[in-house]
Amino acid sequence: PVMLDYGLAVALEQLADDLADRAGSNVDLRVNIEGEARYATLVEQHVYRIVQQAAENALKHARGSWIEISGTLGSEALSLWVTDNGVGIPSELTTALGPLVAQHHFGLAGMVERATLIGAALQVRALPQGGTTVGVHWPKDSVRPPLA
Repeated sequence: PVMLDYGLAVALEQLADDLADRAGSNVDLRVNIEGEARYATLVEQHVYRIVQQAAENALKHARGSWIEISGTLGSEALSLWVTDNGVGIPSELTTALGPLVAQHHFGLAGMVERATLIGAALQVRALPQGGTTVGVHWPKDSVRPPLA
């Protein structure tokens, strides 16, 4: 996305604005990101796409009244979360790539692949009060070289 030229924080704000336009008044989209650190282009691209997919999934499947993109863009690490108050996901859902593909969870499988490519940790879980949270955590020292 062109907005990544201005930083991940700006690009995620724009993503939320675009999603809010599509959702109309049905869903409240919130953004709460601290920090404006910059990272390698590959890291920013993959993290953006992970957050985008998680937010798109929440908008399409969760049927909740709000979605929040939150987290921290720090100098040594980033942690971002996409949380909704919708119907939630099955608690037994795994982030193992094989089962995700076998069960046709291609969006989640793509998020797992992207996280793996940059050495990030991806967490997907159902919330006890309902809803889902998807988190991506990337420590700066975990950059993996691009695949040849």
